Amino acid sequence: MGSLKNKEISSIITIEDVKRLLKNIGIQNGDVLEVHASLKSIGYILGGANALLDAILEVLGFEGTLVMSAHSIDNSEPAYFQNPPVDISLFKSIRENTPSFKGKFDDLSGMGQLAIALQKRPSVYFSSHPQVSMMAHGKHAKWITQSHPLNDMFGLKSPLAKMVELKAKVLLIGVEYNSCTGMHLGEYLSQKRPIVIQGSRMVVGSKEDWVKFLSYDFDSDDFNQVGRIMELDNKVSLNLLGNSMVKSFDLEYAVRSTQKYFEENF
Repeated sequence: MGSLKNKEISSIITIEDVKRLLKNIGIQNGDVLEVHASLKSIGYILGGANALLDAILEVLGFEGTLVMSAHSIDNSEPAYFQNPPVDISLFKSIRENTPSFKGKFDDLSGMGQLAIALQKRPSVYFSSHPQVSMMAHGKHAKWITQSHPLNDMFGLKSPLAKMVELKAKVLLIGVEYNSCTGMHLGEYLSQKRPIVIQGSRMVVGSKEDWVKFLSYDFDSDDFNQVGRIMELDNKVSLNLLGNSMVKSFDLEYAVRSTQKYFEENF
C-alpha cells in the first residue's frame, strides 16, 4: 500500500484563493480576527503556513488585528495532566524543571504551523500569562495583550474580554469549536466550573519559580455542542477552503451562547 506522502497533488490553494474566500465571508480591512487552523486538513497551499498568514494579514490590512493562541500546554499543574497522565512521584520534578514561560521564544508546536508562523513575525505582542498566553499582530495588538493576570486566564481582565469589546470575529479552518479559545470567556462568565489550584513555572523577579494560582477547571469539550446550536441559529458562515470546512462567526455571540449553554446544562 503506497504512502499518502506520495499521493499525487491534484489541486492547489493560492494566496489569492484564501483572500477571495475571506472577503466572501465578510472578513475585511480593520477587523479583529481570532484564528485557529489545521494546515494539513486544507490540502496543498502554495507557500504553506506563511502564505496563509500573508493572505489573512493582507485582508485585515493595517487597521486590522490578528489574534492567535500561544498556549504553553505543558507549563501547567501536572496533577491535571490527562493525555497522558503522569505518576504522582514525578510531580515535584516537573514543577522544578519545566522551562519557564518565554513568550516569543516558547515552543508552540502544539499550537500548529500557522501559530508558529505568526510567532516568528516582527511586531507580534504576547500576553504575559505563562500558561495561556495570547499573541496578536496589528493595530490593537499591544492593547489586547498588555494585561493578563495569572488568576484570570479567560476572564474579564484577559485578552478575550478586550477582543469582545473590539467586536472580534472568529475563523476556524479545518478545526472544530473546541479549538476556539474565545469561547472560554462564556464558560468563565457562567461560573459553572469548579475552582482549582493551577500552577506554572515563570520568572519572578530575578529567578525562576513555580507559581500557584486559582483558576476555573476549564474544558472546551462542550464547545462543539454550542457550535452546533449556533449553526442551527444560522449564526455561523460555513465554507470550504481546499479540503477544509471554514467556520466564521462573531466572538461576542459565541461567548453569550456558551454562557447560556453552561447556565442551562450544568
